[in-house]
Amino acid sequence: MRYLLALLLAAALAAPAEAALVYTKDGHTYDGNLRVEAASLVVVGADGRTQAVPYDQVLGVSLDGQPLFAPPARPRSGEGFKADLLAWTLVLANLAAVGLAGVAIYRSTTAPTASPAR
Repeated sequence: MRYLLALLLAAALAAPAEAALVYTKDGHTYDGNLRVEAASLVVVGADGRTQAVPYDQVLGVSLDGQPLFAPPARPRSGEGFKADLLAWTLVLANLAAVGLAGVAIYRSTTAPTASPAR
């Protein structure tokens, strides 16, 4: 059954796909009809140019023409700094709490003990 599923998947991918986007590891994006060949994916652009992309360079493929990855969201001006400031404030508060706890433990273990009166 697995072999039949694999065969059907390979047959579906072997047919040219319309409006495919191929993303590569080096940051390029190729748009066009997609063909699967033995050693690479071949993208035929709207202008007729073909581009062979080796399998080991493919990062992802979108067959419906929609972007596979959303563009990275840029923080608004100063927003990233505020989040970093809050995070570092929490880190420093935790370090201060651990330091104070360490001082309290040290003082309780090294405090002079009163010797019993004889």
